[in-house]
Amino acid sequence: VNYFSEEPFNMQSAIVRFNTLSGTGRLGIGYLGSKKETGFLGLFDISGMINQRGQNILFGSAELLSNYRSELTDRDEVRLFGGLFYRQIPFSRIDVNGTSIENYEMFSNIGVLLGADYWYSFGAKFGVQSHIRYLHGFYTQAPAAILQTQFNGLQLGLLVSRRLSDRQVGAIGLAYRQDQVEFKKILSSHDLQAGRVQLSGFFINFIYEHGFF
Repeated sequence: VNYFSEEPFNMQSAIVRFNTLSGTGRLGIGYLGSKKETGFLGLFDISGMINQRGQNILFGSAELLSNYRSELTDRDEVRLFGGLFYRQIPFSRIDVNGTSIENYEMFSNIGVLLGADYWYSFGAKFGVQSHIRYLHGFYTQAPAAILQTQFNGLQLGLLVSRRLSDRQVGAIGLAYRQDQVEFKKILSSHDLQAGRVQLSGFFINFIYEHGFF
């Protein structure tokens, strides 16, 4: 994953940029009956990344979504998603001298998520799925001296799935994800200066779904 942070400091900007390993564990529960067009989905994530000091930085997210399913033919269908999200973004704070990272604090963002999936089945066992997610924040709890924040996120992905049984499906694929917060910081001169923090990169996805009904 690519990490980028730009923090205003005395009418200049202190930039932190590095490439690192990152991973996310996700647990979800939802309902979408075999003959139902609408349903719901709740997702809970915990993510981690290794910073330039070798430390593990943890941050979380959650989504509460409703979905609508429409079968196009006997082989493919479209699913539309909409709802609310909560997502944390780590922010590297610069020390008073503007020369080194003091610690990591969190932008905690709440907003609206919209998305769509397209599913295509090659037969009884195998299929593919493509998806897109767009996130737009309307509230952010920001670190000290930060004002006028705006969060936006985007995810695109492609998965290959295999039906393991009547109630079990596994999938593997690749996704691109970008989360960004733009903000303004109050300087010692009481002026406002723009900055931003961004996480972006490609992720390998492993998914297991189990149906209970």
